[in-house]
Amino acid sequence: MQIGVAVARIEAETLDDDLRAWSEAGIAAIECDYGPLVENPTRLLERWRQAFRDAGVRFWSVHAPFGGPHNLAHSDVHARRRAVEYHKFVLERAASVGAAVCVLHPSGSARPEVTPKRRGIGCGQVWTSCCQSPKS
Repeated sequence: MQIGVAVARIEAETLDDDLRAWSEAGIAAIECDYGPLVENPTRLLERWRQAFRDAGVRFWSVHAPFGGPHNLAHSDVHARRRAVEYHKFVLERAASVGAAVCVLHPSGSARPEVTPKRRGIGCGQVWTSCCQSPKS
């Protein structure tokens, strides 16, 4: 089994120290929020990609934006298109650092007409059927 952690921020000023600490702690992979990826130039993200490789830590995934102006399930078609375009930008940036996975949430809240309760599906059922590993 390998260990991965989610971090809120990656900062250029502390990345070398962070990578060293993660590597020494046996952390194999990280997930990061999208913010640092859109705030920094692509050339820096490409350097981060190499720094992760050199440290033996995978930049596994990026947690994409959700809700508000980034709501992929927005009822307004123009707002939804802007959200899709922004997510494309985030995906391009995620690729720059070598992330293999992007965690997406279609919305910050469910629309009343499609809530799990109204469809007869509870979160526990979803977890049981989709997320737990099969028993040996």
